[in-house]
Amino acid sequence: MRTIPLIHCFDRNYVMPAAVCFQTLLENAKSKDTIYSLRVVGDLAEPDEKFLRQIVEKFPNGEIAFRKPAALGLDDSALPAKSHFSLDLYNKLALPELFPEFDKAIVADVDVIYLDDIAKAFDFFDFDDDNLLGGVWDLGYAAYHKEALFPTGRPFIKKYSRNWTNEELDLLKIGAGFVVYNMSALRNGAYAKKWIDFAKKNSYRALLPEQEAYNIVCKEKIKLLPLRFMAVAEHYSRYTAMSEAEKTANPAWDEMFGEMVQLHYASKIKPWKYPSSPCADLWFAACARAGAIEAWRKFYATFSASMSEESLEKKVFEMRMGRFHLKLSKERKPRKNV
Repeated sequence: MRTIPLIHCFDRNYVMPAAVCFQTLLENAKSKDTIYSLRVVGDLAEPDEKFLRQIVEKFPNGEIAFRKPAALGLDDSALPAKSHFSLDLYNKLALPELFPEFDKAIVADVDVIYLDDIAKAFDFFDFDDDNLLGGVWDLGYAAYHKEALFPTGRPFIKKYSRNWTNEELDLLKIGAGFVVYNMSALRNGAYAKKWIDFAKKNSYRALLPEQEAYNIVCKEKIKLLPLRFMAVAEHYSRYTAMSEAEKTANPAWDEMFGEMVQLHYASKIKPWKYPSSPCADLWFAACARAGAIEAWRKFYATFSASMSEESLEKKVFEMRMGRFHLKLSKERKPRKNV
């Protein structure tokens, strides 16, 4: 019996999405004689842990354990005053030291669902390759590297060009939403400290802190995984609208969406916040299977109340819910023209 470690860093704001993530991960855990061992690093309350434990323990080959944040001695006061810097981010960079018992581990975000066995990525990344990390091309970097997925470029690449050199841009490859760590090699090279030092030093210009640390510090010691291991939800509608000729001209799209393993809701438009967003139907179906719909309703009641009355998303969702609950009388007669 082998064990695949799967590590996630998040706080109590992501408990409900994590439940959906874990449900789909274990639904697709089809590798025989394998234990999918989830580790959660985050400041969660006991009810949160109980909720997630109930999800995981439904599956005979799933297990879960929780650990409070440590981040190599850092606390919130040590973080740069920027919204995208958090203790969860630093814990993600500190994982090789936080889990010395693991030689290899998958580190992933929880704003995702899975549609195939995550073990395929674990097996794809081999220690014999002498790489520190395995990851998937981030589409935002693809245009810069002359990939044809986005021939006109992406907005945040233009933002990078303001404060980052071309040499640094050349090193940007993988996204941070799904990464395989060579834990033993990372520990041997003290990369946790190197990553954290890099993130702190470059906090003034960082856009995606851990992603930049991965790519620039590890440089050429990164193995590219197939695109299907981190497909991006916001681009799926574009793929489904393509002609066969367009797909043939650029097979990378089929590689990403033809056999998806992870579907990543990578932008700020999350399905639990914006129910009409791309691929939200897949997320809500998984949410129902996880038994987390009531948790979502409570979240959305608070979230929607904070949205402005002019919000298009709010109007669309309320209209849909109104139609869904509307009961028409069978005796209702058609209106006569006057």
